[in-house]
Amino acid sequence: MAIMYIGPHQNPDFATDYHISPILAPSHLLAQFPPLLMQCGEKDPFVDDTVIFAGRIREAKRARKVERRESGASGPEIEAAGAGGPASKEFVWFSPSKGRTQTTTTAAVPSIDGVDDWTLVSDPRLNPGA
Repeated sequence: MAIMYIGPHQNPDFATDYHISPILAPSHLLAQFPPLLMQCGEKDPFVDDTVIFAGRIREAKRARKVERRESGASGPEIEAAGAGGPASKEFVWFSPSKGRTQTTTTAAVPSIDGVDDWTLVSDPRLNPGA
């Protein structure tokens, strides 16, 4: 599908060119993204890419906050995550069949009738400083 956008005479490297697929962008670029609202439909061919991209941005931003806090930098995101505000302890789950997300405060899989394919997208235990 990307060939439709770049043209048939180009010869891009689909495995590494983040201009074609932002999922491949380096973390230092992802950490600089502004706040995003990402939406995709249940039958969208890019639903998996959207979930992966959202997770990569979230983790890049968390890593940048930790790095800035450890270096003694200050700023709005540092104060919000510092002593003035609690660190995020939310588990974010995604259901590909229903195209929805669910946030929980425990690692227990959400219990919702008709949804049994939850995938853990964000686990605060993997990044305790964020």
